[in-house]
Amino acid sequence: MTDVRDLGPRQCGDLGSIAASLLAEGTSGQVEATTSSAIFIRMHSDAYQPGIVALVGTDQPRGPVTVRLPHWPLARTLLSAGERVRVVDGGLILDSNQRVTLPTKRWVAKPVRELRSNRMRVVQRLETIVDHEPAFSITVGRSGAALTGKDVTAAVRAGLPAAVSLLAGRGSGLTPAGDDVVTGIVLATSLLWSAGEPTWSPDHLRALARGYSSHDISKALVAAAANGQGCEFLHDLIDACSAGDEPACLEARERLARWGESSGLDAAYGVMVGLREAETVASD
Repeated sequence: MTDVRDLGPRQCGDLGSIAASLLAEGTSGQVEATTSSAIFIRMHSDAYQPGIVALVGTDQPRGPVTVRLPHWPLARTLLSAGERVRVVDGGLILDSNQRVTLPTKRWVAKPVRELRSNRMRVVQRLETIVDHEPAFSITVGRSGAALTGKDVTAAVRAGLPAAVSLLAGRGSGLTPAGDDVVTGIVLATSLLWSAGEPTWSPDHLRALARGYSSHDISKALVAAAANGQGCEFLHDLIDACSAGDEPACLEARERLARWGESSGLDAAYGVMVGLREAETVASD
């Protein structure tokens, strides 16, 4: 049996809290898809649906469903679409009896400071610093005009279900822009609830995520956002804006701009809309 644990100590990697639950001892799963930067595995577990975890290198951002491996280059050669895996003694055992050791360190998104009282400060800073318009690759209305930020805002003001109906699965890429924006809106709403804002509860957001109509990788990210967890750079940006830490704002924005083709900034755009329209969302 080939064991890749010697290519990097386990403490150098980490795994998100949802990934850790899905990768409990004795669970099994199957590789759904692979890209140059991630391996997506569907675990057969009732802990979180749709049960997707993403194996990546340590150069990628931490996230709730992410497993960052110090031995990523070799792990990537061992796992291909359709490969079955099972979790035994802290490692993924493959059909070929090869083993990919999992890290033990868990990552949980840090709380955002004073979000409820600083909500509009965060919105104003995001409106300046994000400086990004998602490419939805769809049109709306009889005129065939391209979907704009005004259309997104109007949909959110009509209620979260209306926004989801408009945006789910819209755009190109592994996680379409519409899905990334919805992830940001849901994350903003969940964080506000945690901060004491009377808005959609996590239970209602999780119900929304369960009915989300897109592929399961996007659905997993929306479900994580419903639990108040997103990419670490996104949490860093929101927290820095709330604290008024300008250098940290700029650093987080720069890191988000490098995450995916446009996923980081699309999600940040969604957070901005979700926070700005929080009162409308709360009354929905």
